[in-house]
Amino acid sequence: MARSLLLQLLPLATLADFHVLPVETDSYCARGYAICRYSLTCLYGYSLECKGISCDAPEETCEDFGPTWRKTDWNGHCDDWDDVERRYECCECVGSVAAPEITSPSTSAVNCHDSWDECPDSYDGSCCSTRLSCPAGYTLSESLDLCGRTDCGLEHYAVSQLNYMSMSCGGIFPGDQVQCHTCMKDEGPASSVTATTTLAHLTAIISTATLTSTLITTTEGPVVALTDYASPTKVGEECDGPCAYSLTCPDGYGLDCHDVACGEEEPKTCDAIGIYYELKSWSHCQLGDVNRYECCRCARSVPSGADWEFVGTPGNGACRGRNQTDNSASYYTVHHGITEIEECKALCLQHFPSCKGIEWSYGRCELWTRSEGIFAHVELETSGFSCMRFGWAAKHLMPVDGGTGRACRGSTPTDNRASYFVVVPTRSLEECRARCTAAPLCYGIEFSLGRCEIWVQPIQATTSLDGFSCFVYNYQDVPVFTEKPSTLIP
Repeated sequence: MARSLLLQLLPLATLADFHVLPVETDSYCARGYAICRYSLTCLYGYSLECKGISCDAPEETCEDFGPTWRKTDWNGHCDDWDDVERRYECCECVGSVAAPEITSPSTSAVNCHDSWDECPDSYDGSCCSTRLSCPAGYTLSESLDLCGRTDCGLEHYAVSQLNYMSMSCGGIFPGDQVQCHTCMKDEGPASSVTATTTLAHLTAIISTATLTSTLITTTEGPVVALTDYASPTKVGEECDGPCAYSLTCPDGYGLDCHDVACGEEEPKTCDAIGIYYELKSWSHCQLGDVNRYECCRCARSVPSGADWEFVGTPGNGACRGRNQTDNSASYYTVHHGITEIEECKALCLQHFPSCKGIEWSYGRCELWTRSEGIFAHVELETSGFSCMRFGWAAKHLMPVDGGTGRACRGSTPTDNRASYFVVVPTRSLEECRARCTAAPLCYGIEFSLGRCEIWVQPIQATTSLDGFSCFVYNYQDVPVFTEKPSTLIP
């Protein structure tokens, strides 16, 4: 069985959630319509949790949920379009551990260029780069890419790259983009896996487990088993008319919540949504109440289907970013003395999810932390280099209904909610596939020219649409689709 598994050692006690404001990385407002979408991201391994404000709700904004909430979707046509159900979608960032200590990088060697060879991401071939360095005991963070800015606007962050008229930004007109970094305090070796632990050892530990187990006990401690989901633990409640319950998840898991709206004629219970779901809050659906239930389960931050795949030729391929010349030193950290590729892989797992893959040659291990992942490679005259990426491996993306001429959908061919996917600009299908590999969650991709949808909800249907292609992440079982299931795999 060629499946590579990621295991994480767990503490016996669970940790409380931490909530922070997301960072807006890009925005797009439809020309001539009161519709805007905002791309949000979370720092330090936190994950987005979102909920909506319906058109029938009082004139609330995302800020009414609290200081850590920010809008990701707005539709101002509630009063004049019959098919609009939601005015806002709001998100916050949630993590199980406190944010790391950070400090500002030192800057030096500022260089500006006016050529497409030096500035491949700029429409007009204009960019500036700055060398960043961190004090002893700190490590440069992965890149945070912000559109519509020429500075970071975040405390302790500095610009490493400024692209004028960037190809990676959305909107009607190309906007400027900055790549920002901070210095994160080193916490010492991770407790999950030692640097000498190999994937063969990890696979041997997990091979004796059953899929129904939540924890496996080994001589090294309790380990997460193959379940992508688990039931949360209820640790408290507060009732004053409506009730709210405090839920916690094991380390390596985060709350994944779904709302049951007050307007549903036959409201579902949490059990009806799916296994593992527990009630987090409920209301009487009186004036001002939007949702009857909020139901949550615990979802793994690392999917059990995470896998390794080579980029380029094994033994003769070096990692690159967007193209064969994109090899910024900010994309990776170098570790010397690593004489086995399995040791380099294990070291990457210690730093997951920030580590997107490795470049290994004898005695040298590059841990790649470029947020967009590893897309390109270069064949070197000197052999001995191997490039591998880890995550939602692109080799498991399979065409749905033939792939070409199909657009991805949710439960039906018309189910296409904006919350189901994250839009990222890409130049090619292969780059879209690479973006899926690097994403925290990717059930599949929809690609059209210059546009890539990373689906964070299961794809269960497609619809016919020229110029679009739909691929689903499928490791073992072919999922059931509502259209043309017999032609799922051409």
